[in-house]
Amino acid sequence: MRRTIAAILIVGEISLLASILHASGKNVPAFPHIPPSSHARPALSRNAGPSRDIAGLGGTPGILGTPRSSLVNINNVSMWASDNGMVERRPGDLTSGVTFPRGTATVVYAGGLLWCGKVSDGSLPLLRAGGQTYNYGTVPGRIIRPGVAENPGNADVRVYRIRRDWATADLKEDAAEFFSVASPRVTPEQIQQVRDQYRTDWLEWPWEKGAPYYERNGLPGYQPDPGAKADSSSDEPGLAGADQVLWFVANDLDPDASAGLYGSPPVGMEMQVTCWAFAHSDDLRNVIYQRYRLLYKGTGTTPANARIDSLYFAKWV
Repeated sequence: MRRTIAAILIVGEISLLASILHASGKNVPAFPHIPPSSHARPALSRNAGPSRDIAGLGGTPGILGTPRSSLVNINNVSMWASDNGMVERRPGDLTSGVTFPRGTATVVYAGGLLWCGKVSDGSLPLLRAGGQTYNYGTVPGRIIRPGVAENPGNADVRVYRIRRDWATADLKEDAAEFFSVASPRVTPEQIQQVRDQYRTDWLEWPWEKGAPYYERNGLPGYQPDPGAKADSSSDEPGLAGADQVLWFVANDLDPDASAGLYGSPPVGMEMQVTCWAFAHSDDLRNVIYQRYRLLYKGTGTTPANARIDSLYFAKWV
């Protein structure tokens, strides 16, 4: 199995609101547009809403955004990802979440991204860590202003997933993996649910939050084809010419989640995750790429001159 696992060492100062880009070993073409995170939408308290059922399309009272979890599964590898930052782990029973070859045996139990640095923001401790291991120091949603995150129960706080052939592809195996049922037991209704979700995510692609897309019509913002089709004259969600792309955003502002990882208080870190895969290239059919984009936005008490020194990143599996 060919799989990208990377670690990054960053030495120096990270200024407030500075973005740090983490990508896999291959160079990514520059043609997709990656917009900056915006402050266009207001949000309710970050603590609003009950605990969620993050698996599948089934709704949970008070939680409007679905799905909470989804898969990159267009080639020989299948991988789960959830909107709280959990990747490479099944959301329902928290068992191994990467299968290779697809439909056979699992090869990765859990994964995440870790960061640790000296946070100079007037609070203690100086050394703080965040990210995800078997515990998750992040929760769903972006940070709309220092110390205030999106309500994780909002309809637009979810995992987004697109594939260019969604309208014509045979999605039976996709539905089987998504709903965790044997392929012979997949119903036409389940296949249609998966197909409809691809269309919805194409049209509602969260470009204003930072999700990458191809700017094609020269107009500000994201204007996709109304039928959610790949069109050379319309904007299109995606990255690097990939056949399937998954995107979500999480943050570390929840003090219980942050402390539950390594005991650190929140830093005010927003984490945007893009996963993508190729089906049309034999050389890349055993690969899923992950990219992490981190924005240090701060907490409600973070001063304008705050910084993070000696910031280390590592991919944890």
